[in-house]
Amino acid sequence: MHSRGIVVNGGSIMSRITLKQQVALFEEESVECLEKNLIALSLLGHIAEKIPMKTADLDQVRLVAKKQLQTSVIFLKIRKRDCKEQGGALKARINAKLSVYQAAAWVQVKYLAYLDPNIESSKKLLQETLALFIDAAESCLYSIWRTLRICEDLFSSLLSGISQVAVSGGDQLLRVLLIRLKPLVLSTCTLADTGNKSKGAMFESVTKTVCEIIEFGWSQDLAAVETFIMRLAACIREGNDYEEQGGEEKQDVPLKQLNVIRLLADINVTVNKSEVVDMILPLFIDILEEDDTSAPSLLRLQILNAVSRIACLGFKKSYRETVVLMTRSYLNKLSTIGSAETLAPEATTERVETLPAGFLLIAGGIKSPKLRLDYRHRLLSLCSDGGLAAESKTGRSGADFLGPLLPAVAEICSDFDPTADIEPSLLKLFRDLWFYIALF
Repeated sequence: MHSRGIVVNGGSIMSRITLKQQVALFEEESVECLEKNLIALSLLGHIAEKIPMKTADLDQVRLVAKKQLQTSVIFLKIRKRDCKEQGGALKARINAKLSVYQAAAWVQVKYLAYLDPNIESSKKLLQETLALFIDAAESCLYSIWRTLRICEDLFSSLLSGISQVAVSGGDQLLRVLLIRLKPLVLSTCTLADTGNKSKGAMFESVTKTVCEIIEFGWSQDLAAVETFIMRLAACIREGNDYEEQGGEEKQDVPLKQLNVIRLLADINVTVNKSEVVDMILPLFIDILEEDDTSAPSLLRLQILNAVSRIACLGFKKSYRETVVLMTRSYLNKLSTIGSAETLAPEATTERVETLPAGFLLIAGGIKSPKLRLDYRHRLLSLCSDGGLAAESKTGRSGADFLGPLLPAVAEICSDFDPTADIEPSLLKLFRDLWFYIALF
């Protein structure tokens, strides 16, 4: 395999190739040549994984893989118009080239198993490898080819490499790694379109890697992990003045904020630690309580979805705080029905979709018998309050008030036997619900 344009100087490899030169080199490579490179790198990786190798041989393997990853940073900047070849032929060659880079990333990961983080030279190599993985991952993220499946796979391989660096480096490298990782995470949140409940492959790769590193780092350097999480959370606050900028309306929430909220919810669910919940949930609740509930933004809807997912974890304190807030929010929304005030579309979405979906998610998520009993009581009480509110609104259908809640009620009552020995107050609430269903 050839790495033309790469200069080796005293063991330090520096890429001096320009974008124009990289395009020229790429156009000289045939698909067959690229496939041979892929096979060669795959063989090197398997050999490094299965057979003990001499240090000199390992260094040669590492240098080959490193050269490939260094050129990837430049290559991923190539645009379609830079190439003479177009259409399916160009796409096939791009796929082949990125497959080579993915194999190189895999070889680099295999090499990490040979490093001892307690040796100074190994520490330097780990830091060098981390920088290489992050630079290449950033290039994937900003590349015009990022929508290709192979580019997403390459990005995933590079993120897996970053996770492996964390494990190989232990607590000595973790703090540096988290500092370097944060900008990559935020860039992904800025660029990833996770609308319509689709997360996107790159966002999922970042989420998986962040959770792996947090779980590993929890016992290695707790302070560094907590700082990393809180700095991510602080990014939600950083954009809270967006509605005041340039006359933009409140609904125009930066995509980065929405995705950071989603990422933090994913972290809570995957890591599943009450300590992480206690770090994140207060921030979410503060924002919800500060937000103007009569005209909620997409930010509020995203946070409501996040706190619903967190409540499902079953930690008593966070569950109760979330349910109390959601119940109060739903009742506030009922008070606006039929008013002369013009409400933002998000206000209706919150009452008809977001809050009911959250209630249903919690009903299906909590497993503790005590919490299920408590939640059943709270939800039936909310239905009773909703029925009373419907009666007070002349000409309004109770279906507007109670209808959105019924799926959650059905779920939480799926293991409820009203003929058994139950509290009189709960039985009364259950009867009231049936009364309102019959009335409306």
